[in-house]
Amino acid sequence: MSNYNFFDPYIVPPRRINYKRVLAFLFFVTLAVTLVLAYVVMQQEVTKLEDEKSKLNHYINSEKVNQQLKEVERLDTTIASYNETLLLLNVVSTIDQNLAIFDNSILEMIDRTMPNEVFIDTLKVNQNGINILGSGNSIESIALFNHRLLIEDTINNTKIVRIENRDGVYSYEIIAVQRGGALDEAQKN
Repeated sequence: MSNYNFFDPYIVPPRRINYKRVLAFLFFVTLAVTLVLAYVVMQQEVTKLEDEKSKLNHYINSEKVNQQLKEVERLDTTIASYNETLLLLNVVSTIDQNLAIFDNSILEMIDRTMPNEVFIDTLKVNQNGINILGSGNSIESIALFNHRLLIEDTINNTKIVRIENRDGVYSYEIIAVQRGGALDEAQKN
């Protein structure tokens, strides 16, 4: 009689472990746990930031901050008012300095020395001197005007800057330095 094994169909061969499946399963489990932990940590951070935002909003809307903002706005208004006043004072100071420089005797002296054939278009007086722009009928009358200015006691020096002939009328520019003026002091040094 031969050996028959009647249980052979019922004996299962030992299973082999599929390491690829095990590794894939472990990877997905690790990934899922990591994602859940990251979600929990982020939710905690969101909650923490919302609490901080709520505290900051409460502080910003508090009465203390509102009073400080009102004080800053009041000071801003005051500073703007002071700046306007300072600007006006600077304008008044500049006008006052220019009026102090200008003297009516200058007009009288120019009127006294000006020949009949010479006319003045623009007269500028500042601390540096007198700048006269005008026209005349001849070069000689302009030269006479320059000479008469030069012999005045209040004038230290004169200079004809330009003379141009335009259709028989001569336009000129004369610069006169007053005695004691800024240009006079510079020339002495």
